[in-house]
Amino acid sequence: MAEENKLKEITENHLDGQIHIYLGDELLSSPHIKAVMDGESFQFTGKYAEDKAEKFIEAVKYE
Repeated sequence: MAEENKLKEITENHLDGQIHIYLGDELLSSPHIKAVMDGESFQFTGKYAEDKAEKFIEAVKYE
């Protein structure tokens, strides 16, 4: 249950701010947080190269 609430906690703490998402040492994205993410899905917008987008999806995917 704690893992499920982690994204909500992070986005609440950084609402209207920015977070940095890494895969290992590689910075994948630095999105601006516009809303608290507390559901099973969320949306990122922006211009990403396909390979970067795929890496990003793998980095944030959890089940």
